[in-house]
Amino acid sequence: MDVKCSRCGKPMRRTIGNHKYWESGLDNVYLENIPLYECTDCRIVYPSFFRMGRLNDLIALSLVQKPALLNGREIRFLRKNLKMPSHILAKQLGVGKTTLSKWE
Repeated sequence: MDVKCSRCGKPMRRTIGNHKYWESGLDNVYLENIPLYECTDCRIVYPSFFRMGRLNDLIALSLVQKPALLNGREIRFLRKNLKMPSHILAKQLGVGKTTLSKWE
């Protein structure tokens, strides 16, 4: 399968490498040894995600098992991964929607 660069249209080559997973909304998640596609012309690199839902589930599991308090981005990640509106999560946690919003 030939993958073309969305910026310049040139062919991309497949490599294996590491990627800071910005797409999660978290700034401390790194994926190691994943497929990457690099443009041979403009050098832009795109990660190739496999089973993204499962990946996010594993990140969520790691978050709820960590011994430290969650930060706002982590709380937002969990809520979005659960596909739960903020007012429902706030009710489940026994806090107001405004409090949850401030946490996030």
